[in-house]
Amino acid sequence: PINESVKDYLLFIHAWSGCDTVSAAFGKGKVSFLNLVKHSEELQEISNLMNHEWATQNEVGHAAETVFRIMYNGKEGDTLTTLRFRKYMEMVMKGVMEPEKMPPTERAAYFHGLRVHHQILVWKLLYNDPINWGYKLKDNMLFPIMTDNAVAPEGILKIVRCNCKSSKNQCGTNRCSCRKNGLKCMTTCGDCHGEDCENKQEKGVIEFSDSSDDENYGTYMDE
Repeated sequence: PINESVKDYLLFIHAWSGCDTVSAAFGKGKVSFLNLVKHSEELQEISNLMNHEWATQNEVGHAAETVFRIMYNGKEGDTLTTLRFRKYMEMVMKGVMEPEKMPPTERAAYFHGLRVHHQILVWKLLYNDPINWGYKLKDNMLFPIMTDNAVAPEGILKIVRCNCKSSKNQCGTNRCSCRKNGLKCMTTCGDCHGEDCENKQEKGVIEFSDSSDDENYGTYMDE
């Protein structure tokens, strides 16, 4: 049975920790996040904000940064940039680089929060325009905005490229250096050239409709 103390936060917990239309943070499962929310008044307040129809983009986006700060054991006043640097230095000291375990950038966290809020309102049958909440429209499809900043300095982006060999699941695992570093494959990649692989540039996740009727509002594309 569901604990009474978390019932009010279930939509937030489910959307934040990954659902059909919202991604999840690597290695951060639903049970661990549920327990975080259960014991954190700050996260409970953020859950209430995420459920509120009139929450603003800035309120939601900056609250999302706080959620990730708590998830990655940051201290009060830490920024995600600070946490990322700290985690990076820990990896350097250990000699094992696992970038997927680093906290997201502040802008990636911001847009994740917008999509979480949008999905919660969809579940509550409250319409809000996805274009204002972490998505962009292209060819009548909605694509998640992962960030509006470069994921790395241009010099590094030019260096990181994969040489994955052709296979049924080419570039589909973290053996792909592009995927492991949070990058999409590109034309400079050795075999796939960013075109014929599992890590090519964006796919649409929602088929867009002008109707606000819930049945026609958006359909997740299971690809």
